[in-house]
Formats: sequence, C-alpha cells, structure tokens
Amino acid sequence: MISNCFSNIRKSDKLVEATLNCIECYFGLSEYEKANSLMQTIVKKQPKNANVQYWYGIILFYLYQYTGEGKKKEIAVKAENTLLGTYTITLIVVANLRKNEKKGLRDIMIMWMLLIISLEMKYKYPKLKMKLKNTLESYSYEIKKIDEYLGFLSWIELYIYTDIQEKIDNAKDMLWQLITDYPSKPEAYLKLWSIYIKENKYEKCMSLCENILLNVNDIEDNEYM
Repeated sequence: MISNCFSNIRKSDKLVEATLNCIECYFGLSEYEKANSLMQTIVKKQPKNANVQYWYGIILFYLYQYTGEGKKKEIAVKAENTLLGTYTITLIVVANLRKNEKKGLRDIMIMWMLLIISLEMKYKYPKLKMKLKNTLESYSYEIKKIDEYLGFLSWIELYIYTDIQEKIDNAKDMLWQLITDYPSKPEAYLKLWSIYIKENKYEKCMSLCENILLNVNDIEDNEYM
C-alpha cells in the first residue's frame, strides 16, 4: 500500500520523486522528524493530492507514536487533521483510486490510525486534554461498514484500552468468538496473544500459536494493524 502510494506521487513530478526517495530512506531508518520535514515541502506543492496527504498522515502517525509526551498532543492534532482531510479528499476528489486497491483498505488504515490516536489520547494521555473531533465508536463503525471482521476487531480495542480487567476479559471473550467465526484470519489470534503476553500466560500463547499454524494459511501484511 505505501509503495503504491509513492509510485502514484512520483509519476506527477520529478522533484517530488527525488524528495520522496529521501523521505523513504528516512522512514526506513525511523528518522520520522526528518521524513516529516521533507514531506511538508511536498504537501505545500501538492496540497490537494490525496496520495501526498495520505502518506503525510502516515508519517505524522509514526512521528506521534515515537515522539515524547511534551510534543505528543501537537503531533496528534496535526495527524488527526491530516488523516481526516485525507479521508475527505479521497471520497470527493479521487474515489477512483480504490479501483486499483483492495476495496476500502485506504479508508480502513485512515480510520484505524485515527482510532489509535483517539484511544491513546483518552486513556494513556488524559492529562494532555486533547479535544477529539469524533467519537471512538464512529471510527469503528466506519471500519465495520467496509469490513465486518475488522470492524469488530477495532471495537474490541475500545475495551482493551480502558485497562479495566472486566472489560479486558470481555475483549478476550470477543476475540475467541472472532477466532471461532473467522478461524483463517490471523488478526484476532495476534491481538489475543498480545493480551496473554501482558498477563504472563505463556501456555495460552503457545496454544494460540499452534492454532495459527493449523488454521491460518496466509498472513497478509496488514499495515493498519
């Protein structure tokens, strides 16, 4: 998905192509601040290009995740605005982009990144007092409209992030139900595995690994996870 996004942008401008080559290197080296600085020059040059805005949103999301708490709110606001703007541009200006992509994958990634930022601002960094533009549930609902399985999975994140044991137990029950209903899809296994790791339940982790080997034939590179 990211490589396709780069390809679409490069076709439009040689200077943009050269800049993106540098950005891609910085991104691969986890130098997100440098990647962000260069990306802003392309955003100014092509402000209504959905591929540019989409990639800018991804860079801001990674920058948000790796930046210190002192600047986290500032980056979170920029990422939220950019991703919401990208979603609007994609719907209005370049809806035909989806013809060459897995249906709705771009929208799922945008909604998922917005959901994670919103969840973290509400539960991990409440002292930063970021005013969210949409409800947590609205992002899960948008994902569910595109893909029911991933929609349920995103809804489960709302339970996990509360860090309340009763809700985490409910999340585990829901994940087991997803595994039962969609045994060949890997994401629910992996999410449940991450919960068991935190709970030091290593035998259950091993059991999940065995189930993945038996039931999952193809693990796709889902960049929204």
